[in-house]
Amino acid sequence: MTRGPIQSWAPYAAGGLVLVCAVLATARNIRKHARQLVLREKREAYLPTALAKLQATASPRPDIAARELSPRDLAHMRFFIDRGLQPIDSFNGFTIIDQFQPAALRYSLNFMQYALAIQQCQYTPSFHGYLSKAQRNLIAKFQDKRVWGYWIWEKLLGHFSLHFDPIGRDNIMLGGFLNLNINLYQANTGDRCYDQPGAFQFRLNVRKAYQHSAHTINAAAVHNFKASVLALYPCEPCLAYTYCNLLGLAGVPAYDRAHGQKHFTDIRNHFRKHLDEDACYPDFTFATGICNLTGTEVRLTEGVYTEMAYAWLANAHFPDVAQRSWAIVRTESLSLQQDGRIKIQTKGAADNLDLGAYRKSPTTLLAITAIGAREMGDDAMAEAAMAELDRVGNPTLEDGILRYEVSSYTQSHIAIARLLRRDDWRSTILNGPPASCLTGPLLTEASYPDVLVARAFSDGDDLQLVLYPGGTQRRQMLGLERLRPDTRYRVEGAVTEQIIADASGRANLSVDLEGRTPVNVLPA
Repeated sequence: MTRGPIQSWAPYAAGGLVLVCAVLATARNIRKHARQLVLREKREAYLPTALAKLQATASPRPDIAARELSPRDLAHMRFFIDRGLQPIDSFNGFTIIDQFQPAALRYSLNFMQYALAIQQCQYTPSFHGYLSKAQRNLIAKFQDKRVWGYWIWEKLLGHFSLHFDPIGRDNIMLGGFLNLNINLYQANTGDRCYDQPGAFQFRLNVRKAYQHSAHTINAAAVHNFKASVLALYPCEPCLAYTYCNLLGLAGVPAYDRAHGQKHFTDIRNHFRKHLDEDACYPDFTFATGICNLTGTEVRLTEGVYTEMAYAWLANAHFPDVAQRSWAIVRTESLSLQQDGRIKIQTKGAADNLDLGAYRKSPTTLLAITAIGAREMGDDAMAEAAMAELDRVGNPTLEDGILRYEVSSYTQSHIAIARLLRRDDWRSTILNGPPASCLTGPLLTEASYPDVLVARAFSDGDDLQLVLYPGGTQRRQMLGLERLRPDTRYRVEGAVTEQIIADASGRANLSVDLEGRTPVNVLPA
């Protein structure tokens, strides 16, 4: 290319350099494999005892019929309800830095929605109203090009393609995560608004829009899991991440639950086989990323936070993997000091970052620690992590809203940690609310933020509410649905002592809110 002379030894030198690099890489991998085998032997020795201890000390799963949000829980969830109730084209209160890494809007939207879905499923399954509207609005924001437009560049540079549909080949970090958002909402509420063709439109320009529904989005996820040689649905062109796959996989059983299908049954064993064989190291840890073209590891920012996340996310699909991951983390990386404060043995730079803002802070690590601990029933560790978050996260309570001095990404993780109890994530994905809450009386109208709903549960005939005032106007009107048509009900704890449902099963009642206000609606 330079038109100069080529030295006779140059081709041999070039070939030799390639050979040297190959030898060095092979030697490095052999040494790494040897260390992993030694660590595996050590872990195999302590895991039976560690697992037995975790099982013996795990808190029992709470009765969903008796669960209730505390005033502090309500104050924190208001942050996310406010984000959901703002205009769909507004992103006030979101951390906005870039659209490619963890600070991207899609990640904040995802975890905000997951937090609200957990609240609805585990605490207020018989309340829709503003809680459901906030979720629909957060889901609708995914259609904004500011959220999905990054895929234009990834598709162009990664696939050399001008077909920019964000639902299709690869892109679990939007399509797969959105699949979970949609189907958690639909399965928890019975609302099938996303089943209609064209319910989602990703508009590229005035002439072109990619139209989708819950069915096409889930079909794309199932196809990606089945089509991948490694069973891992790529996040970016040809790059698959274990964390993203354990999270995105949850959208398939959520879809099955909402629609009475068995897609997850078809892919579960295939996924598990390749998770164990291709993504799991001999020492029971997981590769953070894999290149689908070559099957080789893609080394990314690693830390103990990913190991904790695997315990949380895997519990919905593979409880044995979740328990093993948590036992390893609990034994090697977590401890409680004499003063009760949590101590975490970090492993990488990412462990000391607020990942949604790229600034030095242990808050993301603490939040994911609390999430993993809650899901495993390790309440002592969870409480210690939450207490440390209160020390380092600078929480403030202003105008009835609790917020931490963290990114919106980490803020939503803290909320999930606040809500979860043992096996809650697994239950939210696989089981959802009791059938009685999907057919029994329902609270559908309550003024926000004047009425804060801490509990809403139905045994199929009644409606049990716990309400708190969120404003200054104490007397509030509530709207109920799914009552028995033309039936009389008695009301306990409200101004209205009796109601008669109309022919469509609707009725209103008046209540005076004073602190914690229980209200029960029962057939007369």
